[in-house]
Amino acid sequence: MTDLPWAEFLRLLGPMLLVLGIYELLFVLPLRRRSKRLTGALLELDRAIVGLDRGSRTRDGRERGLGQRIERHGQQIERLAERIGQLELRSESRPYEQAINLAARGGGAERLISYFGLTEGEASLVRLLHGRSSGQSQPVRGRGRSTPVDTP
Repeated sequence: MTDLPWAEFLRLLGPMLLVLGIYELLFVLPLRRRSKRLTGALLELDRAIVGLDRGSRTRDGRERGLGQRIERHGQQIERLAERIGQLELRSESRPYEQAINLAARGGGAERLISYFGLTEGEASLVRLLHGRSSGQSQPVRGRGRSTPVDTP
């Protein structure tokens, strides 16, 4: 056992340690630094993904709430449109009644035309039949012409 070549082993140990040191400096240390940088970047990406996931859930919740509000408003609009339609059906005969009331209160033919969409002839007839009797002639202006109308 004493025949081990210690001297030769020690003589080769120095250059081997030198090669290992150079290898460590040239390859292992840069790889460790790169590994640390990549680990840090990976942690940042992981945090960003978690933040995006939270933001996505929050946005999804907001979008769901917004969608529900839009749906409610759509339903309200449908109900209002239906209600307007019903009111329009009820009031189709009402313009003449309202025009008669206005004429009875002394409203002019011009107002009957503009308020209720009556023609000049209709306005004249309503005033003739239902207007206040003032004994004077009132001009009817509409559609570019002026026609005298006698008020009873």
